[in-house]
Amino acid sequence: MLLLNTFGGVSHVPLQSVKRKGVKMNQEIGKGALGEAGEYYIASQATMRGWTVNIQRHNHNGTDILLSDEKEGLKVCGLQVKTSRRASQWRMSKKDERFQYIFCPTLFYVLVLLDEGRTFHTAYILPAKFVAETIACGHKDYLARGGKDSDIRQLKASEIPNEYKEAWHLLE
Repeated sequence: MLLLNTFGGVSHVPLQSVKRKGVKMNQEIGKGALGEAGEYYIASQATMRGWTVNIQRHNHNGTDILLSDEKEGLKVCGLQVKTSRRASQWRMSKKDERFQYIFCPTLFYVLVLLDEGRTFHTAYILPAKFVAETIACGHKDYLARGGKDSDIRQLKASEIPNEYKEAWHLLE
């Protein structure tokens, strides 16, 4: 977590050391707050890489963050941010399999691992097409093994090639 110090600089504080009313934040943070923390983390990382960032409220059209190229203003990317504290998986839904995602080269999923006690976290930048195809295939396999159908999908870390780890270059 980044905090502004009294001199206008930024101090890095591990997530586990931030307290509210005597309770560690990482022990009571809800799903919505965890998601927002991931979105703001990605927004700060994109800003430091020269993008103009617009955080969308309430998941506007399947996009949490819109990025535009600060230099030319011509390139625009949409980011859907998913945040987890566990390195093994990210929770998705049936809507993340949407057919139109396969044909949208400027839509990306950013999977954030907010690792407790660390100053810096991990982000996987994935094309929407990869996510849609991977979770659809995974769900099909799950059903073939006798799983019960639902809208819940999982994207496992083992399904993500290492080339997508911190792959900010894909947005350029």
